[in-house]
Amino acid sequence: YCEMKKSQKKLNTGAFAQLSKSVKQEFGFPDDFAVSKNRITYRYRREFPDRKSNPDHVIEIRKLSSEDKRRREHLVNEVVARYLKEKDANPKKLANGSIRRIIEETKKELDIHDFDVPESSIRGRIHRKSHFVTHENGNRDDIDDSVVDTINSWLKSGISVSREQGLALANQTLAGKNLDKDSDGSTITLDAVWWKCFLNRNHHKLNTERLGLS
Repeated sequence: YCEMKKSQKKLNTGAFAQLSKSVKQEFGFPDDFAVSKNRITYRYRREFPDRKSNPDHVIEIRKLSSEDKRRREHLVNEVVARYLKEKDANPKKLANGSIRRIIEETKKELDIHDFDVPESSIRGRIHRKSHFVTHENGNRDDIDDSVVDTINSWLKSGISVSREQGLALANQTLAGKNLDKDSDGSTITLDAVWWKCFLNRNHHKLNTERLGLS
């Protein structure tokens, strides 16, 4: 993977799958042996922090100003909303390239061109049902007590709680209290940023030794 990244900043479609297949064949691993692309890219970024994986024109999210983060969130949320609208109007599978087309059309109509929106990010949002996300929700604490009580009861019963489970609980609690809509009526989805803030706010109330912090 490192050798491939030296020759091209962005790997061609299917390049990682082909690499994985060739390495498994070379070392005698079965075809169904799982190789996580996320783990490989994480190790690459950790061991080579000075190597940029994005094109030069793409700005890292952590380096964006608060205003730019809001603009990017608005762009991505709008892309997801338009994709879902097209999907509802066309129950059958959308044509290949539909996500990229929607991304480019949305950028043009909103006149926001300075952020990269990977198709994988949109697919991930759809898969997780995170249709509307705002990092401004990270500081909301109106459901903390209820979520803390439930998590502690799970931990007391010997049930480990992952980030995904915690967020599912938080979003269910938000909906149960009718707090899952913003002023425009859009559904609010708490994300990993909220989970991190929640843990920071409530670490003294939780049995963190048994809490999955992944």
